[in-house]
Amino acid sequence: MRRQTLVIPIALLLAVMAAAAVVLYTMNVKRDATTGGATTSVVVATKSIPVGSQLDPLIADGTLQEQEVPKNYVVPGAVRSLTDLEGTTTGQPVLEGEQVVEDRIAELGAAPGGGLGIPDGFSAFTLELPAAQGVGNTLHRGDHVRVFTNFADKQGHRFAVALLPDVEVLDAVVLGSDEDRAVNALITLAVRPDDAAKLALVAQDTSSVWLNLLPPEARGEAPPAFSDQDLVAQARGSAAISRA
Repeated sequence: MRRQTLVIPIALLLAVMAAAAVVLYTMNVKRDATTGGATTSVVVATKSIPVGSQLDPLIADGTLQEQEVPKNYVVPGAVRSLTDLEGTTTGQPVLEGEQVVEDRIAELGAAPGGGLGIPDGFSAFTLELPAAQGVGNTLHRGDHVRVFTNFADKQGHRFAVALLPDVEVLDAVVLGSDEDRAVNALITLAVRPDDAAKLALVAQDTSSVWLNLLPPEARGEAPPAFSDQDLVAQARGSAAISRA
């Protein structure tokens, strides 16, 4: 009899715990659906800010604002609070919609590797590319891209090669108004010294250089070279399959 009297309270306790777990899980799901996951505060420029600008007036008029962004989208060195920018000036231009980073603020000092924050063992290399070849002028600091180039051999066959499978974007500046998406952009990449020599060679004809933006958190691997002969063979294979 005593065992039966203990079973009932234990069963009730387990039922209450299970119900509480369901409620807690539901609350967490609703919270994640509302917030879209973990976020953090960063300072964002609502207008482009030229070099040498005092930031106190821009904080006061709302040009600089704290905004919540997903943690995965925070750029290296991002300033997290407006109070960190009080009494400072820009050492480099800040673009509209850009997260403000410490190495663009004169008083906060440059990041290791100079104003661009060049990683150890790398150097900075800048290309001027049309929008169509530079991912539509949508690149930002911290993005990773694959650099393609194309060339022809002595027989006239053309090849497309992934010259650099994965390089980091240090800076991207559009040469024109924000509304004009067809203008060129200056894109600065972090490259190893031997890769800089490769870029110097192909940069003599930038019409042969194309950038391929990699997904967030992805790291690129070099795909095999592809030629016009490969394209013809692929087309013939597709035609043969369709006729079968």
